[in-house]
Amino acid sequence: MSGMFDPHQEFEPPPQRPRRSRGIDLTSTRLRVALSLLLLGLVIVIILVALSCRREPETTLPGDTNPRNVVATAALATFTPGPSPTALPTLTVAPEPTATPSVPNTVGIGVTVEVFNTDGLGLNMREGPGVSFAIVELLPEGTRLVIIGGPEEVDGFVWWKVQKVDSQVQGWVAEDFIKPVMP
Repeated sequence: MSGMFDPHQEFEPPPQRPRRSRGIDLTSTRLRVALSLLLLGLVIVIILVALSCRREPETTLPGDTNPRNVVATAALATFTPGPSPTALPTLTVAPEPTATPSVPNTVGIGVTVEVFNTDGLGLNMREGPGVSFAIVELLPEGTRLVIIGGPEEVDGFVWWKVQKVDSQVQGWVAEDFIKPVMP
């Protein structure tokens, strides 16, 4: 019965051969000391580099020509208080009257206006306030008028009675197509 397994026989594992590794033995005291010294040296180099970057520029003393007599100078920031702020007296100055008239903000009687916003087609001056009245004159953009009456709301427009600045021609125009200007 050779080659067959006998259940009554005790099992013995095969003998183990000693392992041979090619790695480094990290348990060695010499290796630990060497790595510690290397790490300490690296820390010292980093500290020295950091300190040399923070060093102030070196200068020589006035009149000294010997480069060995170098003195390190440090610039210190100092605060020099200036004069304290003082409140200025409040002066009330009345505005001087101006000789140039200003442009009115709104249209009203006596205001000079100009035809605009017609896309170059011009504005119909009519005999009365409304689109059903006859056209007196077609006014090109830029025509200056003086408002002499109104306003009246007709046909969805606000109408003003106007007179041309350069003639005695009068009529009614819609407010949407005029704007206030300086006289």
